[in-house]
Amino acid sequence: MRSLAIALIAIIASLAIDSVVVSYMWNWYMVPLGIHPIGLGQAAGLSLLGSLLSHRAASPKNDEQGLVEMTLKLNFASLFILFLGWIVYLISFG
Repeated sequence: MRSLAIALIAIIASLAIDSVVVSYMWNWYMVPLGIHPIGLGQAAGLSLLGSLLSHRAASPKNDEQGLVEMTLKLNFASLFILFLGWIVYLISFG
């Protein structure tokens, strides 16, 4: 039961971070092209769609530590993408 709770928290945290990243990236790069801005709910949907289409999933170890480690790696990757997008945004539009 504890593993299920940790998995659920990890999934929600990953979705929240990915939604923020998608929202910022969309609003930085798509809005200047004339496309409407999106909110966090729409960004969450796009994030889930992207994960579904790209099969972005990893097989965690069977223990809780493996799940937490995998979630931290995926969240770090999302935040790193946001950082790189911000740098490109500053160079391009700054």
